[in-house]
Amino acid sequence: MAMQHSPAIHEQQQLALLERDGLAGWLGCEPSARSLSDALNTGVLRTMGGEGAEAFINGEKVRVPALRVDAVDTTAAGDCFVGVLASALDRGLSLDASMRRAAKAAAIACSRPGSQSSIPHNDETDSWT
Repeated sequence: MAMQHSPAIHEQQQLALLERDGLAGWLGCEPSARSLSDALNTGVLRTMGGEGAEAFINGEKVRVPALRVDAVDTTAAGDCFVGVLASALDRGLSLDASMRRAAKAAAIACSRPGSQSSIPHNDETDSWT
């Protein structure tokens, strides 16, 4: 008797793949912003925690390092990064300048406890070195 494919096993294998490799594993591509962008046919921003962030949008590749801080709480770092990035882009900053500003704000957020309360105001991000 031939063994039939089990959807439950297939789903478990897919979940294991997603957990191991994330979206890139599921798509069968490298986990870089450019590879993901090519596979998805859209711009991609990829945050990488302490390694920084990279983007590939409309043929432009940008990579910014994470700023080193004594991390207290990283809970809001990603949300802070994305929010500040969106705000900076909306104000007309370039992708590179927006990502650098977002990295700075995320670093400030990591240096403080809490989530919402750790996100810096504009003037704090402006003055932080």
